[in-house]
Amino acid sequence: MTTMIMKMARLKKVWCERYEQCEQKRRDYPDAAHHLDGHSESQCDVEFHVGRAVSLFEAESIDDAVVQLCELANVVDGVVAESENCSVEDERAIRRLTYSIYKALLPYMKSKIEETGYADYFYPSRDPWLLPDASLEAYNAQSPRDRKSALA
Repeated sequence: MTTMIMKMARLKKVWCERYEQCEQKRRDYPDAAHHLDGHSESQCDVEFHVGRAVSLFEAESIDDAVVQLCELANVVDGVVAESENCSVEDERAIRRLTYSIYKALLPYMKSKIEETGYADYFYPSRDPWLLPDASLEAYNAQSPRDRKSALA
């Protein structure tokens, strides 16, 4: 049986893909990009709210817990970005903790993380547990769009 959290995670992936398609059209047709702005923002709004919806259900499995961890990290990143009281040390501690938990749980998922809208959330290049050479290798393997996102 598929849980509500996994249903939401898969739905988030659909909206992520729709958003990416819209953004690609904006790049392909720069003269019409302004026409697609609202459409792109609408896709992003739905993706955001579907993601937040995973917090409305209690995890029933490792898969659910991993998805919720990804959404928690997403929420925390937003709070950290908006907070004047979060120190750099706090931000680094949050990153270390979330990556550590994510990497420990990921092998136990029955579903593949690629089936969810969270596959790219934990960029390997941002993994604080990697040595510098491995981090640079992971960064170089990312697409330009992912490199930009990974810096955020």
